[in-house]
Amino acid sequence: MKFKTELKNNVRPIVDEGIFGKMNHLLTRNIIYAQRGLEEILNRDFFVIAGVLNPSIVHLGTKVLFDEIKFFQKCGKKVVISAADIEAQSVKGISEGDFKEDFEKIFIPYLESSGVDIGNIDFMYQSNQLGRYFKRGISLGRLIDQRKFERIFGTNKFSHYQSFLMTLSDLVYAQETNSSSALIVGGINQDPNVSFIRDILRKAKGINLPAGIYHRFMRGMNGGKMTRKKINSYIVLSDDEVTIQKKINRSRSGGGSTLEEHRRNGGNLEEDAMIEILGYTLEDEVVFQDICSKYESGVLTSGELKKIGTQHVIEVLRRYRGVGKANV
Repeated sequence: MKFKTELKNNVRPIVDEGIFGKMNHLLTRNIIYAQRGLEEILNRDFFVIAGVLNPSIVHLGTKVLFDEIKFFQKCGKKVVISAADIEAQSVKGISEGDFKEDFEKIFIPYLESSGVDIGNIDFMYQSNQLGRYFKRGISLGRLIDQRKFERIFGTNKFSHYQSFLMTLSDLVYAQETNSSSALIVGGINQDPNVSFIRDILRKAKGINLPAGIYHRFMRGMNGGKMTRKKINSYIVLSDDEVTIQKKINRSRSGGGSTLEEHRRNGGNLEEDAMIEILGYTLEDEVVFQDICSKYESGVLTSGELKKIGTQHVIEVLRRYRGVGKANV
């Protein structure tokens, strides 16, 4: 099974699953599915960069980023993580102290427990680079088309403008420090940022254009987006076994309304939350495709699927037991 995706605003697909020299389930299943400017940096040295704006909660959706970082490390790429503590304070009202505590006691421990080599990651706090950011922000800020900014981001608030300048300065500083181009890793919602940054840097002289690679977002367990207002819409990496089972039992199903209907018509893979979770977290391609085939044909029922999925998620999250500060 490959997940359905949609490409907008001239974002291009990833046409070769083995483009980085190694295979990964996120690529083969169309979870990492889109890019901007990737072909421009593939034949030269590049590093990977990701930003963290809210480190206080880590869920299965966050694990996608962890798995991407782990994959690129296996591909021999350097990884830079921007700890956006100044942006978080400006846009989300998170104090610098709270951000640092959550980043160091929640985000980093969970990142390491996912198999990422944190010793080979450059963690870059914005608050440690304010002088450079101020200087860089002034020089690049004059290249920003204010009307285009408002059209893309839907706001003219100074806090959002300041946040974008910090992101831009983050990226340029990281490229200058590493003397190479950046591959920005994140969700598809990052493309407007990447596209606008590329437009701005085209106007500047002597600065490499970054590329972006994007994954689809895992949907909420009951449909729609994951949201902190609906705690049952996602599984937190620190959830206990009882909580995991309750959330999965209540999750949306792609099965038939009756057993007879399900046996006759089979399950809808695209609509089932458990299939989606397994698609993101079950790396064994043979096992995953076998589950999909049996569920789609009606051989495997929704209840049986949820039982398989519950045991799998419990096993996946076992590595996170007692890791760092609990996140809810």
